[in-house]
Amino acid sequence: MRRSGSSSSMLRPKRSIDESEESPSLSSPLTVTILSTQELSHYSTERYYMLSEIEEHGDSTQFLCDFDDDSATQETEELSVDSFGAHKETHPPFRLPAFAMLYFLWRPEMMTDAQHFAESVILPTVQKLQEHVQINNSADELKHSSGIFAPLPKLTIETDLDKLRREKGLKPTPEVSDNDDLEKTIRLYVVVDRLQHSDDVDDMSDFFQRQAALAEQLTRQIASNEILRTSCEGVTVGISNNTRSAPGLEACMNAIMFGAKNRRQHATGSKSMVGILAAEPGDLLGVEPEDEPEAAQGVWQRRICAEWAGQGNLQSFSKRAHRAWGVRNRLPLWAIAEGPEIRKRVSRRRPTTFKAPDPHAIAGAEKGVINQQTDEFLLNVVAVFAILGYLLFHLGSDMRLYD
Repeated sequence: MRRSGSSSSMLRPKRSIDESEESPSLSSPLTVTILSTQELSHYSTERYYMLSEIEEHGDSTQFLCDFDDDSATQETEELSVDSFGAHKETHPPFRLPAFAMLYFLWRPEMMTDAQHFAESVILPTVQKLQEHVQINNSADELKHSSGIFAPLPKLTIETDLDKLRREKGLKPTPEVSDNDDLEKTIRLYVVVDRLQHSDDVDDMSDFFQRQAALAEQLTRQIASNEILRTSCEGVTVGISNNTRSAPGLEACMNAIMFGAKNRRQHATGSKSMVGILAAEPGDLLGVEPEDEPEAAQGVWQRRICAEWAGQGNLQSFSKRAHRAWGVRNRLPLWAIAEGPEIRKRVSRRRPTTFKAPDPHAIAGAEKGVINQQTDEFLLNVVAVFAILGYLLFHLGSDMRLYD
């Protein structure tokens, strides 16, 4: 199946194929992976502006390099002892966002093989997250109204003690609290920026096509890996010929900004439930952080997205996050914006049946137009003769004076 601007392919996770079989087993159904391409404008967005918007409106921006900090990990380790002995359960050294965009910067000096990048960079990162937090699927949770989409219990009447504690700035008694397990779960979407600088205008088309093919290979590698396919809800790869642009990071900013107006209307100071997880701070600063991070013009940039299992793209991911935000804030479904407001023009006239025009009325109208044109012509002729008579009269008077 092929359509304009996108393509789809039947992909099966690698582990679902028996190594002893030459062909995949027919017991498990194939799933469709849809690849879509989005052409972008020839100017980029300033990087520091995007980072400021992400920090202002996003849940949080965390770096996975902090997981290796022993001092931070020791403070968050909890020891639970049962009848079978001691069991050590580790938790992340910081609170992770409920909806996280796992951001990677594919630098030019790194490997150029898409499979190598997926298996040596993206896959270990996801496996590392699985050791600290439970990865859920927001599409399944929304379908079954479970997990983060589970309705909260009804509020109880505020007691005098709760009112007194609130007036003193203390927290109310935790009679009704959110599910603590939600802080131990996360939902992932992968975003990659592949930035390769090129100034060769003559070879720009071929260069860009090679980068686009590499990005498509990466999305297919992620979609065909069993762990990544089940843990992540989609992937977006941004490519550009200018290191100042970051189409993937811009997609992250757009996902975080989704529903910002709605959040301002219903909850002052409330942020999106979408955040960013990056390997290190340098990934967000770009390939050349020492250069002036201004916006660039005349750039070639594109975003290639892969979606599977009916989970949609990054915008669908942000919509589910905004729906979860509404559930957490006890808002009804009608009060949660599902997308940009589009003004639809609807005719206010009542529908009427078609009526054929009267030929006599048409003939009368045409005759009236002809008569009007004739009257205007005669009036113009009279005006011309009046002007000529006026001129001749004054000319004769002047000649008599000279005589």
